[in-house]
Amino acid sequence: MEVPEDLPPHMSTEINVHNKQCAAGIARTSVKLGDVARAQNIAKSLNDPQLILEIAAVCEGMKQKIEAAQLYEKGGMPEKAASIYIQIKHLKQAVALIEKLNSKKLLRELGKAKEAEKEFKEAERCYERAQDWESVIRLSLKYLDNFEKAKFTLREKMPTPTCAAMVAKYCEQRGAWKEAIEFKILAGQREEAFVMAQSHDEMEKYAEMIEKVDDKNLEEHVRMAHYFEGKNLWGYAARHHDKCGNGGKALKLYIEGGENFISDAIKMVGRHKNDALTHHLVDYLMGEIDGIPKDPQYTLELYKELGNDGQRVKIAITIASQELEVGNYKYSHQILFETQKDIRAHRKHVPYELNQKLMIIHSYSLAKRIVKAGNHPTAARLLCRVCKHISQFPLHQVPILYTTVAECARAGFKQAAYQWALQLVKPEHRSQLNENQEKKVINIARRPVKTEDPPEDYTPCPFCSSSIPSFQLDCPNCKNTVPFCVASGKHMTIKDWTKCPHCHFPSLYMDMTALIQAGDPNCPMCEKPVDVQTLKIVREPLKDIVTMTQEEEAETDVSTDKPEEMEEQIHFQSTNFKFKTILLN
Repeated sequence: MEVPEDLPPHMSTEINVHNKQCAAGIARTSVKLGDVARAQNIAKSLNDPQLILEIAAVCEGMKQKIEAAQLYEKGGMPEKAASIYIQIKHLKQAVALIEKLNSKKLLRELGKAKEAEKEFKEAERCYERAQDWESVIRLSLKYLDNFEKAKFTLREKMPTPTCAAMVAKYCEQRGAWKEAIEFKILAGQREEAFVMAQSHDEMEKYAEMIEKVDDKNLEEHVRMAHYFEGKNLWGYAARHHDKCGNGGKALKLYIEGGENFISDAIKMVGRHKNDALTHHLVDYLMGEIDGIPKDPQYTLELYKELGNDGQRVKIAITIASQELEVGNYKYSHQILFETQKDIRAHRKHVPYELNQKLMIIHSYSLAKRIVKAGNHPTAARLLCRVCKHISQFPLHQVPILYTTVAECARAGFKQAAYQWALQLVKPEHRSQLNENQEKKVINIARRPVKTEDPPEDYTPCPFCSSSIPSFQLDCPNCKNTVPFCVASGKHMTIKDWTKCPHCHFPSLYMDMTALIQAGDPNCPMCEKPVDVQTLKIVREPLKDIVTMTQEEEAETDVSTDKPEEMEEQIHFQSTNFKFKTILLN
């Protein structure tokens, strides 16, 4: 029935509904009379899912399978459609519905059907959708020659013994012994894996896998230790003796293995924290066992592992002092910086002597950078600080003193220039000056200066707010050692407190910003690049500082945890100098 154009809207809608109902009735009657094509066309044109499914069910009952499957697909029942497609071997149409299928059973059936047709890639796709990983691995190995995918699937999706056995067999057939050993262990074929490892000299792979899957198995570690020992592979043997709890045997084998295994020995002794093991390793590091003293950095590493900050600090300072004596200022700075950084990271108090040593060396390296930036007053203050400890720089005393005189003169600090010039004209120093330098220094030293130099600015102590000179690093009021700014050498103040985003050492915001903008973007302490935009004022900075006055520190014995323990003298030696005697617990 055609709808007249002049009818009211509600009547027009009623007629449309009536027409659809009539068409649906015609479709139902047509299919029962055998005119399936007409019924299909009417149902599809009406786009009525319920009617489409009714017609599909009638078609299925009448054995009209293809039509039924098409209608089920059109009606939103892809799994029913796919099931029929599989029954009638129309697999291409079924595969097209894979992404709409959720039934794992149906997907496996489709995978098997495609596999029977030797369409292995499509079969694999079906198995993956069904999460039938065992079948995916089987196809990858047997038909698709995709070993990498099989390994990935086994490791990430289905690490079962059955799957592992399949992959192990594949590897063994191709002589991939390491992977064959790995997968045999995962398959529970441990004895076969051990024999294979012995036969093909792949025991390291066997050991690696055992540590991953059964690290607490002492019997395994014992037989691996004996194997490696028999092969004179001392480091590997030591590792497994350690796993068995036999630290003494392990340490002897690490030592037998030589310097390549010192770090492993240190880590082991650090875990055990056993006095006998510690003393035995120290004897080795000192050269008492083989007559060859080892790099003192190893001893520093040992006491770090043991958590003995007192001894670690003493050793770090000793190493740094000896490096200073031979002019290795950068390495000396690095040793002290890394030691202090680690102590700070564990929120422990930084010993005064360590902080003082780092401050002196850092002041020297910072002064050179600030001279280049043209900030002569700050450079002069820093160099005056260094010259008060000039004996720590024996190799370059004269150059440092001369630079200090020059910078003080440029900064207008005539009194300071005069005082340091007097030091330079002493016979032991004067002979090292060239003619031009000597003339300049003598001119300054011959003219006594009676006026005082311009005073330092006074800024508040961050602990008690008392005003103290900017470059003074101890507060006479609260007795605290005040943290120094890594960008200027001044003491820190609360309102201008920032820190390096990498090493977290403190600096004054204005001074760090000025130093970076002068041309060198690296942090003066850790030498990593710093973007000015990342610098932020730190709120409540003192909560992150473990403080101790010098008097309190003097009353605390940081060098020994047990006063009754015997002290032993240790001599260090490196390639270019001997270390002075220090005391170790």
